Amino acid sequence: MAKNAEYVISIVEILKLIKRRWKFVGIIALIFIILCGGYKAFSGSEGEAVQPNAYYDIDKAYYDYYADTLQDINTSLKADWQRICEERLNSPIYSVDPYQCDYEQIVIRFKDEIGSHDKTVQNWILKADNSKLFGEKEKDYSDYKSDLILVGDAKLSSETDVQLISVEGFDTKEAADYLIKHFAACAKEDNLDIAGISRATAKGYNRNLDNYLQDTRNRYNVVYTSFMNSKALYSYITEPQQPQIQQSKSKDVIKFALVGLILGLIVSIAWIFFDVIRKREIISVSQIENAFDLELLSDCSSGSDSALDVLNANLDVMTGEHNKIAIIADKSIKEIDDIVSKWTQESDRSFELCKDIFDNPATIEALNSTEGIVVGVRLGKSKLEQIQRIVLRAEKLGQRVLGFVLL
Repeated sequence: MAKNAEYVISIVEILKLIKRRWKFVGIIALIFIILCGGYKAFSGSEGEAVQPNAYYDIDKAYYDYYADTLQDINTSLKADWQRICEERLNSPIYSVDPYQCDYEQIVIRFKDEIGSHDKTVQNWILKADNSKLFGEKEKDYSDYKSDLILVGDAKLSSETDVQLISVEGFDTKEAADYLIKHFAACAKEDNLDIAGISRATAKGYNRNLDNYLQDTRNRYNVVYTSFMNSKALYSYITEPQQPQIQQSKSKDVIKFALVGLILGLIVSIAWIFFDVIRKREIISVSQIENAFDLELLSDCSSGSDSALDVLNANLDVMTGEHNKIAIIADKSIKEIDDIVSKWTQESDRSFELCKDIFDNPATIEALNSTEGIVVGVRLGKSKLEQIQRIVLRAEKLGQRVLGFVLL
């Protein structure tokens, strides 16, 4: 982890920040609308009657297009969400702990070194006989061949790694024996020269599997976030109303009010942006992940009933069950005592609140009885430097920071 974490903020994060502070934006915009529109209303002379707005039909056409498009997006995202959930429910790979994993590894060394052969080997695996790979589990595991047989991550371009992840009913040793013969036959068919094939049985941490599961979690989060954002955007689109005959004076007032609206939005958004930059507040999960390489363990900020279950499930995988976890949060989270107490009451493990790991010897000593540290973060309140100080202090104390939770 870098000693000086950079404060990076993206356009998407700025939009989310504006959404969270919509009341402030609305108040400032309303003030500018009243000032600009009121100025025009009480100055100048009364105008003459004019015809209704000729752009109503165009506005209505745009509204219909936007509404239909958002509906299509929602339908597509819902289908993606269902597919990902079904995959996580049915694929046997999600029952495997990447830190305690049994697997067979095959390394294929090609004579030429002109480039990677990973894609070619993937095609060979796709052509492999599923019945010889999975035996009696062919019907259950054939659809998840790419999950159970991972390809790539070799250090040399002339080598390709193949890892067969062990799950219940999948005999990886027999499958590896078959694949070695299958690879030799495919190489001969494709006119590729293999210098040698080696294999090994391994147990323990598997980085390829860990990365694969992490990518799946990321896709899960992206689809969920996109779906929620599209639903929120849909509520902001309002159908245009058929305009009435107006006075030219009223038309000018509306123009000035619109100018006030734009100025109000610009001023309020600029104020929010520079205020966040000045305070260096954390406004998104990705800021923490990119700055400190920490994983989000659960989002408890919305009060979801399943948030604590998700946190405990992640901690079970990382540290085991029925242990003690240290919770550290900055001083901006006033109700942290009640939160940690509630978690302990509703969980099979205990949570130890450590408010001060810098100057309190008792708190530092208490960390020795815990299996790791979870950092409590509140978006829009917690600051980048505060999280950095906690992580750096934990490293100096030799304590493992497991991840962070949103409060």
